[in-house]
Amino acid sequence: MQAGICCAIMPLNNGLEALSDNLEILPIAETHVDSQLALIMRQQEPVSTLAEKCFAEAQGIFG
Repeated sequence: MQAGICCAIMPLNNGLEALSDNLEILPIAETHVDSQLALIMRQQEPVSTLAEKCFAEAQGIFG
């Protein structure tokens, strides 16, 4: 998780919450999987403008 990820949707049952100092985590309500999903984007450089746009739009949909 230190490099290579800009933005992803992942289950929250694998300890990603512990990395919250390095990640911005936005839980997604009403998901239909065994674990709650969250949209995750790194908070440090490099950050892609495409990932920022995706994250902002997803916040409008899921937030």
